[in-house]
Amino acid sequence: MKHLFLFLLLTGGAFADTVTWSNGRTWEGKVELGDAAAVRLHDDTRVRSWGLDEVAEITFAPATQNMERAWAFKEAGKTAKEFSGAPYPTMELRATVALRNGGTASGHLLTTVFYLTASNRTEKLVLKYKLRGTEGQSYTDIKYAASIRVGAERSVAVDGGRGSITVAGAGPQAELALVSRTRMQEAAIQKTGTNTFRVVLDGGDIVPAVKTGGRIAVGWGGEVTPAARSRIEQGLRDLKDFFDDRRLLGISQDPADETTCHTLLLLTRAGKTTMDGPNTQPWRLEVWKWRLGSETNDITAATRCVLFRGIRAPEAPLPEIRLDSGLHPIARLADEQILRP
Repeated sequence: MKHLFLFLLLTGGAFADTVTWSNGRTWEGKVELGDAAAVRLHDDTRVRSWGLDEVAEITFAPATQNMERAWAFKEAGKTAKEFSGAPYPTMELRATVALRNGGTASGHLLTTVFYLTASNRTEKLVLKYKLRGTEGQSYTDIKYAASIRVGAERSVAVDGGRGSITVAGAGPQAELALVSRTRMQEAAIQKTGTNTFRVVLDGGDIVPAVKTGGRIAVGWGGEVTPAARSRIEQGLRDLKDFFDDRRLLGISQDPADETTCHTLLLLTRAGKTTMDGPNTQPWRLEVWKWRLGSETNDITAATRCVLFRGIRAPEAPLPEIRLDSGLHPIARLADEQILRP
């Protein structure tokens, strides 16, 4: 039977991490995160992110279960379908993250890579929220990690949290957005007054952005080597996705890790879309995290977060975006912070 995950039998040892699968089998060893270095979950409102040292346990349970069959359109351009083969099971998993500080969050866990190590052997475990069995199987035949318990001996990082921000001189229509570059997490923001905001955000090195009408001011900082810039620019040229124009507005390199870079990008769609009405062309202002490998062409856009997004008419102007010298990245969130764009 083809399994969705590769399993490694972990014998008991010096580590306290435990993985339990849906069939009841429990394996012990050391659990580590892959390149993303964070557990990222969409809680139905925003994407949240934690280091593994902040997590006590992640549990999974089926949110949906369906039996499906392979199909194809009978004729090109028509909606009639022709089914084939035996039914196969699919399910979507809802994750609950229990934190060491007592908090919890539930939602859709973004695809996450874990490494399981025991007895000097390591195996890769890829967690996905949507699973698929093979023809003739039932729901119980789909094996998945039902829980990952992280040992208490790990140190707990304290970074970020809650705070209040005032945007000095902002009008009543001003909007605020924040992204932590250390955690690659978007802030949850509630407007509490004409130019005051209550913010929840984990992580430091925070990029602030203030939108007023068709203008967006961004606080960006950091330096980058010419070689790293050249590799990022080539990576953007080689990239193929829904957005057909990607404007590089800012770039920085992690001073502690030269293989990690961040970019500020304005993504726009000029080509045809399936949207109806006068506004059909999406745009996004995003922060991307890049991983640079040892080879020149080894580059990965690892994570992306949205500051602002919108949809415009084909001939309408894009928002005017400027790197504002009056704004600076915020080291960490605190109460009574003031931004002066």
